Amino acid sequence: MAVTKALLPTTILLADHCSADREMAQAIFEQAKYRVVIAEDGEQAVELVDAIRPQLVVIETEIPRLGGVEAGRQLKANTPGYIPVLLLSSHNRTQDRVEGLRGGADDYLGKPFDPEELLARAEVLLRIQASFQRASRP
Repeated sequence: MAVTKALLPTTILLADHCSADREMAQAIFEQAKYRVVIAEDGEQAVELVDAIRPQLVVIETEIPRLGGVEAGRQLKANTPGYIPVLLLSSHNRTQDRVEGLRGGADDYLGKPFDPEELLARAEVLLRIQASFQRASRP
């Protein structure tokens, strides 16, 4: 029996330098039955997008080697199709959020985050991504 793409789990690429936040987000997503792939830094996140083709990237702004805003910019510029990017940050001033959103992020969530809000925002972006996928099919 062949496995169809619809039966494959939704993949979320997660990059966060704070191990406690990363583990919490990973547990939230895995409990909701998403497959989570961890990137250690911004450069690895950009590289992994090509390799694993996640449906969502959740990236912290302060990750090493390539900050989350710049990694998001590169993902948006170099990845065909639409992969939503959700930025996480302890920098939660209006100016920080605006910079992240103007930098190409699809959403921005301040830390510490509420688990239900993180999951809800991820679900919204995944619904949008699925709509783009359906619309781009011939």
